[in-house]
Amino acid sequence: MGRTPNETCEQCGKEYYRRPIQRRTLKHAYCSRECYAKGKTNPPVPCVTCGEPFHKKRREQKYCSPECVANRPRATRVKGSVRNSAHARRVLLEETFGTKVCMVEGCGYGKTLDVHRLVSGMDGGKYVIGNMFLMCPNHHAEAHRGITDFEKVSDCVLREC
Repeated sequence: MGRTPNETCEQCGKEYYRRPIQRRTLKHAYCSRECYAKGKTNPPVPCVTCGEPFHKKRREQKYCSPECVANRPRATRVKGSVRNSAHARRVLLEETFGTKVCMVEGCGYGKTLDVHRLVSGMDGGKYVIGNMFLMCPNHHAEAHRGITDFEKVSDCVLREC
């Protein structure tokens, strides 16, 4: 059993229930977000995908429907472009030293590589050549878990201690 309607929507004329505090404090009466969006003074904005005008429900909304979100234009990635800062560091090390394998002596693994700082960030280590090294996931995990210590042989080679 629902509540007795006590308010009429300014946009569509539908009757609906509104709490007494809302009746006292809110200036306008709208039955739904859709009616509120239509009743606002803000003009409709065009959908990024289809170009149809629509009223935003949220400030950051760019698309009029889930179908337009699914069909939105995707950014095409240029081959060899940098995706994020971690990838940029890896590319910098690969280009500087001409290597695509783990920088620990005797390891030739190169399928996936992580960038590791010899002096950690908490101790003031920066992402600079000489402190950054490419490591395979196994050596990287060993370094972070304290299983193995590494010493720097050169700017591109580490040795297990």
